[in-house]
Amino acid sequence: MEPVPVTATPASIANAAMSILEAEGGGPMSLARLGQLVGKRESVSIRATLGSKPLSQLLRETFGDRLNITGEGAEIEVSIATNSTPLKRRYDASVFSAFSKPLEPGRRRWLRTVQPYKFYDAVDPVADPAAREIPASLIVSEEPDRQLRADKAEAAIARWTAEHGLDSTNYLKPLKIRSESVGAGDSHPGLEALRSIVAAIPPGERKDLTLSLDLIAKLIGH
Repeated sequence: MEPVPVTATPASIANAAMSILEAEGGGPMSLARLGQLVGKRESVSIRATLGSKPLSQLLRETFGDRLNITGEGAEIEVSIATNSTPLKRRYDASVFSAFSKPLEPGRRRWLRTVQPYKFYDAVDPVADPAAREIPASLIVSEEPDRQLRADKAEAAIARWTAEHGLDSTNYLKPLKIRSESVGAGDSHPGLEALRSIVAAIPPGERKDLTLSLDLIAKLIGH
């Protein structure tokens, strides 16, 4: 049977939206931004798939009080409800979701094994040559306990990657290292001054220069 192009469904769009929110720490995120990320990750047109139904309505119908959806028009924001705090997971969000999200009856699931990771739900084999099928027996969505489901999903990922000769560590989430004082995204006058100093020095000349630790500490407020 010839592979067929992947087609999106409302369920796959909703699951992708929840997966992105979980990966981003639960939000809040603007609905417009969430829609853009879903469309990019799934390579689909949300409007073409949902028709006249707004994405916010789909999320309300699918997840109910698991999500907080506030605001109106362009100001709508979405976040995971505080009583549904996302679990700390070791694996990439798309990979984890492929083993933990419900699979519609009559459909099969494939996971793209190279970046960008994504999974496909379809009736027939998908056209992506990097995708490999996940047996339904390894999808643990029926487990009601969230922590136990997470544990089972991670065990399923380890088993599936081993069976396919893949390195499971390739699918781990990258560690996010952040300073307790000043982070990369923080705005601090001294830090901005330090960045300006570095930016003003041509890259080829930086290796021959040094800065006093006392000066650096003063600039970043230590």
